Amino acid sequence: MRIVAVLVGLAAAQDQPVFEADIRVSPPSRTGAAAAARPRFAGGARPTAAGCACLMAQSRSNCLPGPAKRYLSRAIVPPEPSLGMTSNLVLIDVQDAVAHVRLNRPEKHNGMDFAMLDAVVAASASLRKRRDLRAVILSGEGPSFCAGLDFKTVFSKPAQAAAGYAQLWLPYANKFQRWSLAWRDLGVPVIAAVHGNCFGAGIQLALGADIRVSTPEARLSIMESKWGLIPDMGGAVLLRELLRIDVAKELTFSGRILSGQQALELGLVTHLAADPVAKARELVAEFVVRSPDALAAGKYLLQEAWDTDESGAAAAERRWQRTLMGKTNQRISVERNMKKSDKPFQLRKVK
Repeated sequence: MRIVAVLVGLAAAQDQPVFEADIRVSPPSRTGAAAAARPRFAGGARPTAAGCACLMAQSRSNCLPGPAKRYLSRAIVPPEPSLGMTSNLVLIDVQDAVAHVRLNRPEKHNGMDFAMLDAVVAASASLRKRRDLRAVILSGEGPSFCAGLDFKTVFSKPAQAAAGYAQLWLPYANKFQRWSLAWRDLGVPVIAAVHGNCFGAGIQLALGADIRVSTPEARLSIMESKWGLIPDMGGAVLLRELLRIDVAKELTFSGRILSGQQALELGLVTHLAADPVAKARELVAEFVVRSPDALAAGKYLLQEAWDTDESGAAAAERRWQRTLMGKTNQRISVERNMKKSDKPFQLRKVK
């Protein structure tokens, strides 16, 4: 979310209509104990506008700036984002059950503006519904993966920036955090193919992937401190799984730019390759010979178990194993191994 706090004041001073944008409410992310602590709604229902306003009033409503209070009081919860929203800024090509998702603002080094944010969140929501998918590759068109926030565009839209600032007061993962965290909810491996600049919002998007492949000369940075801010698009959730806290703090304090090689040494990226997309496809070829349900359950298990205690992690193992044993794709896995069969897997059941 970056400079929206400043823009709230700017919009109010200019008497701009700061309440045009919407609040998007997404299902909770599978991120272990932290997700479990989030407010839940009966029957998995999405909260209504009145519910949002009620939650705000019960939490920190007295601390909200005027524009944010008014925005939340008029909040409208829209339908789930559709794939049609991604036609220009995010290109999606699905071949052989593998989705290649490409950020498409090459002239801006795929800098994130509000339209790009909506398009990425919409893409993840649409792909999550496809049980035929086996993997997703994230990449960027042009010279960079994603160079972070497009400041010029954001400065030109103070009304949207004010609405973005209001999302900081929501008691669940907001749209900016879903930019990265939503990819963890997809029941397939997600691989980020990083090249060029990967700063701020860009590195947080890459961290939302399960695996990161980078060129050696790519430039990566947790750059928010340069602008007097913190990583607020899922960065804190995701960094804790990859780095020691002292290393994460050093990178957050300094905003230092790392090469792909340095990022690999620290554990921020998984592999180096001259052609990250080609390497991603090699990895996908290894994955797709396994049961799609086993991959989904394995992904969700590790995300849940990684930040909980021993008892919680062991319980998660038992629970996810129960979803697999004796089911169709598990039986097919046994047949493929014992009888050297090439029987195809059925559509993924684990969501």
